[in-house]
Amino acid sequence: MNSMDRHLMIKQRLGEIPATKKHARLEVFTSGVPGWYVFAPMVAPGISGTIHFPVKGSTLKPGWKEVLE
Repeated sequence: MNSMDRHLMIKQRLGEIPATKKHARLEVFTSGVPGWYVFAPMVAPGISGTIHFPVKGSTLKPGWKEVLE
């Protein structure tokens, strides 16, 4: 049986992090593991990319958590 990593399970869309010179616009979701988020770079406004990566909440850049709450 192939089980999916719960860190990548999308639970709820929280919002978006605006693009900067260093990264594309990011769509952010809560994950299946409390305290973790799933980030997805957006390929165009309103279109989420196919790459998703988990990020531990305690490692978010300053100010990002407030943007998402």
